[in-house]
Amino acid sequence: MIQKDKLIEKLKAETRKDERLISVYSDHIRNSMVHSPLRKEVVVEITNMLQKRKEVSVAHEAARNKLVESIINSDRDVY
Repeated sequence: MIQKDKLIEKLKAETRKDERLISVYSDHIRNSMVHSPLRKEVVVEITNMLQKRKEVSVAHEAARNKLVESIINSDRDVY
């Protein structure tokens, strides 16, 4: 079991971590592709996958924020 304030902080920390990780590996992959001998079609496919991952991350962040809001508004203190 976990107390409300600790759960909220863990959820917020996960959101911050996801933001940093996606930014770091997306930038790294994008920069690597500039100097890569990959065919243009492959670069486009990788770029599309990165964009899709970013969209999924935004959806996860929205769901996590909604969960945090519901926990904040809850009368329960232990989850």
